[in-house]
Amino acid sequence: MNALDDAFLDRCRQAGDPEGDALVAQIFDAIGGAAADGTPPERRVLRALLEQDALPAAWSPPAVRAFLAAPLPGPAVPAAVVRRGEQVFAEHGPEILMALGTYSLPAAYAANDGVRVLAQTGFLETAPTRRLVETAQMIVDVMRPGGLDPGGPGVRNARKVRLMHAAIRRLLLARTTPEWDTARLGVPINQEDLAGTLCTFAWLPLDALDRLGARVAPADRDAYVQAWGVVARILGLREELIPVDAAAARALSARIQARQVQPELPNPDGRELTRALLAMMDAHIPVAPLRFGPASLMRFFLPPRVADALAIPRHAFGDTLVRCGATFASVASALLSATRLERRFFRGFNLLLVQAILEGERGGKRPAFDLPLSLRGRWQLR
Repeated sequence: MNALDDAFLDRCRQAGDPEGDALVAQIFDAIGGAAADGTPPERRVLRALLEQDALPAAWSPPAVRAFLAAPLPGPAVPAAVVRRGEQVFAEHGPEILMALGTYSLPAAYAANDGVRVLAQTGFLETAPTRRLVETAQMIVDVMRPGGLDPGGPGVRNARKVRLMHAAIRRLLLARTTPEWDTARLGVPINQEDLAGTLCTFAWLPLDALDRLGARVAPADRDAYVQAWGVVARILGLREELIPVDAAAARALSARIQARQVQPELPNPDGRELTRALLAMMDAHIPVAPLRFGPASLMRFFLPPRVADALAIPRHAFGDTLVRCGATFASVASALLSATRLERRFFRGFNLLLVQAILEGERGGKRPAFDLPLSLRGRWQLR
């Protein structure tokens, strides 16, 4: 990783993904303009990527087909390291998916500039259930056994996401109302924002596990981050921004948060996206007394000023219960060297959220949420 100075990261905000943009430009050429109903090509591509598992064959010129079938970009991560990262997910998957909704996504919404892309595309505000399910599906595809093997589901999903990013970038830059402020915000889905997003998937779940009392060996933490580095390379993130281990991921996350999270400034987009996310999770938790859980967990993970800036509700009982439960889990793990005791307080609640994701609607012509039977059995899900 390069030195994380402001000048370097400022340059990263003005850099997008030329290779991805060139591929999407060829897709637009293959489409041949707006649809009969006037839908512009950017919207047509984005809709196809969101609502189908693959682009129509007629929209996939040879360069795009070659990209989708290409070998993994280097430098290669040893297969044993990737397998070790997969084991972290197999052991702690329900907690990692819980952290997605209560830590990773709210932390992303707190980034005052980066959240503008989500707000202007309406990804999580207009269809929060579908977007959360899609993001969870990507995590499962990446971290399932064999997900990052050549041609594996994680590789296919990441390549589709890269094309989607390029379509969004082109859509926002072409829009005149509202016009995208490149000078202030940087290029849409720029390199710094991609690195910040990588940290929300690679580092924040590890931080959540640590704060919930789950003990993950240092080598396993590094392997989890390095497995996500495979995904980062597929998505077009610069090599100098890809953390080499958990310590580097923590440093990168802290640096980007220090630059982009400004709770003293208004963040109406972040508040609205957080509100929609909480409403979705509340609607899918069948046990009414546990509906304080998502908000209380968000307040547990996020700094108080950030939680206040996102207008996350306070629940005195729930907030206290989560803090006490995390403290108990940490003490029990330290004293008893337990491998499972530290998770029992939270595992039942986490499984409720995972079950809601499994039953969520992905929309379009895609199949239901795909979770391998090996993970279903390990997590004791229906």
